[in-house]
Amino acid sequence: MYEAGEAAAPCVHHWILQTPRGGVTSAACGQCGQTRTYNDGAATHWTLRGRTPKRPA
Repeated sequence: MYEAGEAAAPCVHHWILQTPRGGVTSAACGQCGQTRTYNDGAATHWTLRGRTPKRPA
């Protein structure tokens, strides 16, 4: 527990993504609840554990 006046450690976010809608994907951190949105155009640049996702043939 933190003492009065001490700053809390910053959250290392664990984003939980929702189903994409209308060009954006909403996400919420499973640790602290912070929310954000991602532009789905950026999804083509995401990687999974350092690997580029395979594209359908």
